[in-house]
Formats: sequence, structure tokens, C-alpha cells
Amino acid sequence: MVDIVENVLITGITGRFGREFVRQHAGKYNFIGISRHKGLDLGSGISELIDIDLAERNLSDLLLERFRAFPKINYVINAAADTKFYVSRSSILCSSSDVENQFWINVIVPSIVIAALFETQLKDRPVARNSVSVLNISSESAYTVHPNSGQSFYAASKSALNSLTLHLAQEYSSYNMIVNGFAPGNFSDDARCNQVVKAAEMILHSKESGRIYRM
Repeated sequence: MVDIVENVLITGITGRFGREFVRQHAGKYNFIGISRHKGLDLGSGISELIDIDLAERNLSDLLLERFRAFPKINYVINAAADTKFYVSRSSILCSSSDVENQFWINVIVPSIVIAALFETQLKDRPVARNSVSVLNISSESAYTVHPNSGQSFYAASKSALNSLTLHLAQEYSSYNMIVNGFAPGNFSDDARCNQVVKAAEMILHSKESGRIYRM
């Protein structure tokens, strides 16, 4: 009997989290990555690296076109993030478009990815054949105020992502889609990133939906 290798879609796969997830689980899963950084060598286990800039406002059309050609996706990790901080109190006056883009990447993009997956792989199939788990990577900044860090807009976008996650979990529950969030703290060092990735994989296999896990 041949073992079926499950497919994991990761946005921002060339970031620290994505690279570590692939490193830890190469051979266990097939990975489909979305990143604007084309030509980056992530080693074995990558089935496809999709060169799409998630900031594109026609993202829905781009994803629908690509998703229709995909094999069944079992897991989705929305790990792409705009982590820019705005330390200046007046930064919103000259950088409002950057703030809008941050909310686009951190909140709107995960919802588009999920909707495109639903439209191309779940909507017209018997519910009994559907089985997909989605994990939205949030941040501890959604819960904690870090004084003088300039995280206000970043934190607000992650708070919005948490709320979105809870609502999407309910809205897609009748289609056998599990949607959860994960809000770790800073994982800029290797040891911490290793722990975060291990925890993320455990959450992916959770049978519960509509939870925000913290670490």
C-alpha cells in the first residue's frame, strides 16, 4: 500500500517560519508555497513555488487561476505578514498607504486565500470528501501592549485577523473546513522558531475549530 503524502499550502513560505516548517517536515508533506521571492532554494519537499506578490489587488483572480490546477490541499498556513512598525506618532500622516497595505497583507489576504481554496476545491464536492485545516499565524502583539515599540497598527491588524479567524471558522464549518489561529510571541531566534513550528503543526491536526492558540 502506497502512503499518500498530504499537501500543505504556505503563504510567505520564504520567511523564517515557512523555511523552518519546510526544513522540519520535508518528506512528510508536499509543500506548495506562495512568495514574491522567486528562485529561492528551499531544498527538497517543495512541489511548487508560486511567484505571486500578495500585495496585488487582483490577487483573487491570480489565486483562482492557480488553485484550479492544484491537487487536493489538506492544510493551509497563512504565514505571510507585513511586520512593519511605525515608531513616529505622526507616521500615519505620511504613510497611510503603507498602513492600508499592512492590513491588506495581514487580514484581507488570508481571507482571499481561504475563499479561493473553497471556490476551487470544496464548494462543489460532497462535504464528506472535504477535509482541510487552516492555520492563520497571528501574534502575541494582538494581546499585549509593548510601550514605545510602534506596533499599534501591526497589533491592530493581528487583532483583526483573530476576529476574522473566529468568524471564518463558523462560516466554513458546514463544509468540513477547520480554521484556527496561532499567536506566538517573537520567534526571531532559531530555538524559538523551532518551538513555534512544532506547535503550529500540532494545531494543524486539531479537530477543534474557531480557536486562537497562544504561546
